[in-house]
Formats: sequence, C-alpha cells, structure tokens
Amino acid sequence: MIIALITTIISLYYYLKLLKAMFIDAPADETPIAAPGGIMAAVAISAAAILLLGLFPNLILNVIDRVQLVAGL
Repeated sequence: MIIALITTIISLYYYLKLLKAMFIDAPADETPIAAPGGIMAAVAISAAAILLLGLFPNLILNVIDRVQLVAGL
C-alpha cells in the first residue's frame, strides 16, 4: 500500500510538471512546426481508419470471425 502511494505521488509530480510545461509556461519559440507530407498522410489515414472502425466495428469483427473459422479456433 505504501509503495503504491509513493509511486502515485512520483507519477503525479511528473505528469503535473509536463502539463505545466505544455499549458502554463511560455513557449521557447513561436515558429510553427512544419510536418512533412508523408507524416500528414499517415495521420490522416490513421484518423480515417479509427473513425471508420469506431463507427462500424463489424467490418473488422467479421474478418476476425472468418479467420478463426479457417484457423479452427
């Protein structure tokens, strides 16, 4: 119980320090970060896949069921 409390306090310190750096402290540089086109494409494809599978989970669940039947599981 004591170890859990100590590790919780340590993690709270770490995450609160991170949140302070993100939202409260002034940025070191105001220039926007440019992302390459490949990274932006990967983010867009991932976001579309998450949205699609979140709204229609049966698309992947039917495939998983078929694979289990073929594998004999």
